[in-house]
Amino acid sequence: SAGMLSFGYLALSFSWLMALVFLVWIYVNRDDPVVRLAQIQYLVLICVGGIISTSSIMGVTQQAGHDESTDAADAGCAVVPILYALGWTIQYGSLCAKTLRLRRVVEKSSGAMRTKITVWQTSH
Repeated sequence: SAGMLSFGYLALSFSWLMALVFLVWIYVNRDDPVVRLAQIQYLVLICVGGIISTSSIMGVTQQAGHDESTDAADAGCAVVPILYALGWTIQYGSLCAKTLRLRRVVEKSSGAMRTKITVWQTSH
């Protein structure tokens, strides 16, 4: 129905808007010690994962009329689980990598020396 489509597009727009607002906020405050401690790379990945995940709403909204080709609707249905799973994996994968990075910092800091663990080191 038209009301459900409108609600879907409204939810999608709000989600994308909030993710973009947070990305801009992260960029503007990137030199703040609290934001740097929150690990900017992972914050960006969480926002991007949210955008990709909520993009699955676009696939659900593809419809075909009675005499129209169903190719667009079929493609929309096929892409929904892919987008949702990809976005979810990016979001929660970045949270897991962030947690692993913090764990490694804590383990290395037992000698009371300053330790730097890069994003590259958490991906291997």
